[in-house]
Amino acid sequence: MDPLPQVPTSPEPRNGKVHARRLSGDDAVGRPLVILHGLLGSSRNWGTAGRLLVPGRPVYALDLPDHGESDPTAAFSFAEYAGRVRAWVRGKGWSEPPDWLGHSLGGKVALRVGWEEPALVHRIVLADIFPKAYEPHLRETLGVLRALHPERFSSRAEADAALAERIPSETFRAFLLTSLARGGDGRLRWQVNLGNLHENLDAIAGLPFPEGTVTRQPTLLVHGGRSEFVKEEDLARADRHFAEWGAVRLPGCGHNVHIEGGRAFTEPVNEFLQS
Repeated sequence: MDPLPQVPTSPEPRNGKVHARRLSGDDAVGRPLVILHGLLGSSRNWGTAGRLLVPGRPVYALDLPDHGESDPTAAFSFAEYAGRVRAWVRGKGWSEPPDWLGHSLGGKVALRVGWEEPALVHRIVLADIFPKAYEPHLRETLGVLRALHPERFSSRAEADAALAERIPSETFRAFLLTSLARGGDGRLRWQVNLGNLHENLDAIAGLPFPEGTVTRQPTLLVHGGRSEFVKEEDLARADRHFAEWGAVRLPGCGHNVHIEGGRAFTEPVNEFLQS
C-alpha cells in the first residue's frame, strides 16, 4: 500500500463550539461512533436511526458548524468544518479512534477528517454521498428560508403555512422546520446560518479534498435506489476513490436513507461496523 500523503490540517478553530447529542452507550465501553448530518439538518435527525446503531457502544450525533446548536462560521469551508469536528473528537480523549457515519454533507466532512488526520478515523459509512463534485442544490430552498423571517410568526404551524406557498412537500417542510427554534427572547429563529450556506453552495457541492485523493479507511456506501446522489457509474469507478470499500443499495429509498430505510439501513451498517 502506498504511504499516506502528508496533508495540511485545518487550523484550530476560534470560537468553534460543536454541539453533540449522545444517543446511546457509555464512553468507557466500546469504540465510539460519530454521526454527521446533512445540509440544513441537525443531530435531531438521527434520534431514531442512531439509537439502533452499534448497540452497547457510545453513539454521538453532532451538529455541524452553521447548524443546530453549534457555532456559525464566517464563511463555509471543509477545512473549517473538519477542524472544528476534529477538535471536538480530540477533546473527548477516547482511547481508540471512532467510526464515522456521514449523511450527504456530513459524509464529505467525515472524508475530509479522514484525509487530514487518519489516526482519528477507524471506518467510515457514507449515507447517500460520493466523493465527487455535484451540481449545487437547495439554492431556491435556501432563498425561500432566508425570505421567511420566522420572528414574524407566533408558532411553527404559522411558519409552515407560509412555507407551503413555495415548498409544497409536507415531508420536506417538516424536515426544514426542525431547525426552527425559539431564542432567548421567545421569538422563532432559524438554527441554521442561512446566508453563509446560501452564498457558499458552490463550495459545499464541491470536493472535500483534492482531486485524486484515495480514502484509506474501510468505507461502506449506503445509497438510495431512488436517489441521484450515488449512481452506478460512480460505483464502477469507486476503486479509484477507496482502498477498501463496499456498497449497499436500498431500492425503495431516496436521499434520506437513514429515515426511509429503517432497519434496511441500520442492519448493514451494524454488520459493517461490528465486523
